Amino acid sequence: VTQNLARPEYAQLAQNSSASFSGSVASETISNPNLKPRQATNFDVSAEWYPAPGVIASVALFDKDIHNEIVTLSNTVQNATIPGTAFPVTLTTTTSQNVNKAQVQGIEMSLSDVKFDFLPDFLSDFGASGNLSFTDFDAPFIRMSDGSFRKLPQLIASSKTVANASLL
Repeated sequence: VTQNLARPEYAQLAQNSSASFSGSVASETISNPNLKPRQATNFDVSAEWYPAPGVIASVALFDKDIHNEIVTLSNTVQNATIPGTAFPVTLTTTTSQNVNKAQVQGIEMSLSDVKFDFLPDFLSDFGASGNLSFTDFDAPFIRMSDGSFRKLPQLIASSKTVANASLL
């Protein structure tokens, strides 16, 4: 069992705003100095098996409870009036905010053989490793511009399945 804390990035917190214009389209990134750090409590259990020297097989189960998840949201307004512009523009604003809790569960399986002793000559110096992860999310809700709530389809920048393979 572990707990960790992740502070927001400086650009998400700093009192700044930057706007850019391209014809009748404008975008603005606005900071949020009220962001809370992301907090997670992790529960992990794993098992390893060493059937031969240099060979390992493992499986791990994990469950992560996340509070104050930080997401970056965009809102687009048609015909927005911006000081200093002579005509209305389509304005997209982007800002970060904390959302309610999220939960991630999954399983990871791994197999590694660092030396293929069964191969002849120099080929026996090769090896391989690979892992496969399956993840399930209970994603957070975000507040929409009209005040309603919408559940995210998954956590931002997270995959439901990840696979890696390496030749050593």
